[in-house]
Amino acid sequence: TDGGGLNQMNLTSGKFRIFRREINNPSSLSNNYVYSITGDKYGRIWIGTWGGPGSGGLDLFIPSTGKFINFPHRDKDSSTISSNAVMKVLCDSKNTLWVGTKGGGLNKILLYSPERIRKTPGTIRIYTHDENNPHSLSSNDVYAIYEDAEGVIWVGTGEGLNRYDQENDEFVRFTLQNGLPSNVVYGILDDRQGNLWVSTANGIARIDKTGDIRVYDKNDGLQENTFYPGAYFRSASGELYFGGTGGLTYFYPDSITAEQQYPRVIITSVQVFNRKGVRQSENFLSEKSGTSRYREITLSPSDFMVTIEFAALEYVSPNKITYQYQLKGLSDEWIQTSASNRRATFTNLKPGDYQLSIALSGAPETEEHGATLMIHVLPPFYNTWIFRLVIILIITGLITWLFINRISALRREKAQIARKAEEDLFEERNQLRTLIDNMPDLIFIKDRESRFIVANKKLARIMGNRTPEELVGKTDFIYYPSRLANKFYQDEQQLMLTGTPIINQIEPGLDEEGKPAWISVTKVPLKNSKGEIVGLVGIGRDITQQKLSEEKLIAQAHHLQEVNVLLEERQEEVRQQAEELQAQADHLTQVNKELEKLNATKDKLFSLIAHDLKNPFHAISGFATMLSRNFSQMKEREKLEIIDLMNLSAETAYNLLENLLQWARAQTNRIRFEPERINLEEVTLETFEFLSTTAHKKRIELLTENLDLHVIADRNMLSTILRNLISNAIKFTPEKGKVTVSASEKDGKIEVSVTDNGIGMTEQVKNKLFQLEELHTSPGTSGETGTGLGLIVCKEFVERQGGTIRVESEPMKGSRFIFTLPKADI
Repeated sequence: TDGGGLNQMNLTSGKFRIFRREINNPSSLSNNYVYSITGDKYGRIWIGTWGGPGSGGLDLFIPSTGKFINFPHRDKDSSTISSNAVMKVLCDSKNTLWVGTKGGGLNKILLYSPERIRKTPGTIRIYTHDENNPHSLSSNDVYAIYEDAEGVIWVGTGEGLNRYDQENDEFVRFTLQNGLPSNVVYGILDDRQGNLWVSTANGIARIDKTGDIRVYDKNDGLQENTFYPGAYFRSASGELYFGGTGGLTYFYPDSITAEQQYPRVIITSVQVFNRKGVRQSENFLSEKSGTSRYREITLSPSDFMVTIEFAALEYVSPNKITYQYQLKGLSDEWIQTSASNRRATFTNLKPGDYQLSIALSGAPETEEHGATLMIHVLPPFYNTWIFRLVIILIITGLITWLFINRISALRREKAQIARKAEEDLFEERNQLRTLIDNMPDLIFIKDRESRFIVANKKLARIMGNRTPEELVGKTDFIYYPSRLANKFYQDEQQLMLTGTPIINQIEPGLDEEGKPAWISVTKVPLKNSKGEIVGLVGIGRDITQQKLSEEKLIAQAHHLQEVNVLLEERQEEVRQQAEELQAQADHLTQVNKELEKLNATKDKLFSLIAHDLKNPFHAISGFATMLSRNFSQMKEREKLEIIDLMNLSAETAYNLLENLLQWARAQTNRIRFEPERINLEEVTLETFEFLSTTAHKKRIELLTENLDLHVIADRNMLSTILRNLISNAIKFTPEKGKVTVSASEKDGKIEVSVTDNGIGMTEQVKNKLFQLEELHTSPGTSGETGTGLGLIVCKEFVERQGGTIRVESEPMKGSRFIFTLPKADI
């Protein structure tokens, strides 16, 4: 029994002798949960019990003494069985004992003779699942062991059916991939034809000698699709029995055939509808023969719809049948329909004769298998001579009709009230179910065997995202470890024995995410109308947060003890903050030094500007004095040369002052930025004209290439950029050289280049060109002076207009300054 020990029945007296576990008696049964019994050739009885550490396992019962010998599992002892949770024991025809366990795999025991048994029953060979070996046992959870008529051992597990290959000492697996309805195999039997019948968690499978698998489910007549472990038996007459969650399924295998059978189709009822409702609704089945009583019906002109219902007789799986029907006279097409819609409906048939043929899909079209109904549709009544007589009869029968109509109305009202009462009752049940399912607590009802009868959705989710219906008929042993499930079972059995409720008992459990939780459980006995305890009602509440709050209070007490330590650490933090303030003071000192360095850079700038301004002003002053003193003695050519030199010096001074002014205005943001559409060639030629004297002095050729482009720029800034770059190119280009200004479109912008074939520059000089702190004066090819401030101004003005500037140069290979400007739309 499941918790009640072992029962021995005296076939003569009909009385039972009960064997239970006695803690202080080593010769008693090892555990009261007996799951399997088998006998060997010596007349001994081997018993498999469900247990854990310290109890359960394999027991040997000696009928002559009435005593038990227990052979439990012992850790790290290979001479004992693999687990105390024994699900199935079988002694085969060779007197080999097979022991299947939950989680420990399969044990094969070559039994010793009675006189040799001491600490072990025999030589033990253990088979377990090895994921790297496809010929190992498919799972360590063994639910069934069976020896067929040919001596082959079959093992049912939680991951499929296993056939033991004795020659190679390995297993051949049968799973869902081979056609089983489920990998969980609960029972195995064979029939007299050598077919194997396997009960699973999703139906029964028949495996023939060729390995072909045929599956049967609830639609084939099974009580349910789910069966119980160990609930299978073959009677002496060959009838097979399988126990499941919905009852007992039993059958003679010979009566079940896989050949296609075509049962007879009959018409069960006909409903005729007119504008007033159902004119005729008649059962067509004969009470004696079960066949159709009529082969034809007649429809009046007012009958706008007729519904014929039909069914197949003597069929094991009625829900799998598909039908077809044809109404000759209306259409020659066969219409297909399923077992859930066993009816044919026709509306507004024209007057005439029709033949309705009904048959199974795929069955022969013979009278033996199908059904036929003749339908006669009469013409409208007003087209016959009877119409006048009917008018008289209608007036005569009007009073009778009113009376009958009133009686029918009262009957309909009574039926409506009855339907309303049924709907209200159904609604109340739905509301109760909704309330239970939406409760935040765990709610369940169990029977006397601690099987779930009712469970709400929250409990189902905690059990592994199952639906409440899946829990019905199952016990805690399926979802909890055996030790914990056994405790729940013992507590509940004690409650139903004594009637004493369990109030707010704290038990370990899981939350909806599968994490450990503490559950406060209350269980009270459930009694029937006679006051007998038939089960229990339970409610559980997750109190994990309450437990955590208690632990938090303890942690806060420890926290108060740590406050003093934290205060000392706070003093250390104050000291560190003082060091950070000192670091900030050092940073301010560094910033001050950088500002001083910047001021020094500006001083250097003004010093260079002042130095470079002296030369052109000295030249102008000297040439003016020379011209004043010797004007009358000088030739015209000499006078023009002096004037040109004075003009060149004035241009040099102007350029220096203009760059200084532009840079100063840029630094103070006082320069106005006014972008406009500008022709690049026009501005370039204006700059060439301004610098023509300087270029002519060194005989340098000023050239343009592809400048017929328009840009968006500030005219004054663009002129300053070009003047400085072209002036620099002239300065560092020897006589008879060339300076070229070109442009091209690139990435949606205009790229302008100022190229010369002058002396070029080193990489070190290039890196200092656009840096204010690196300003230095370099003499030109004719001794011209400069500060480099013009390039700083160029960089400021290019970036102000959204562009970039760079330089490409090598010593003695000339230089190329490139800057970009936004392109103007056409």
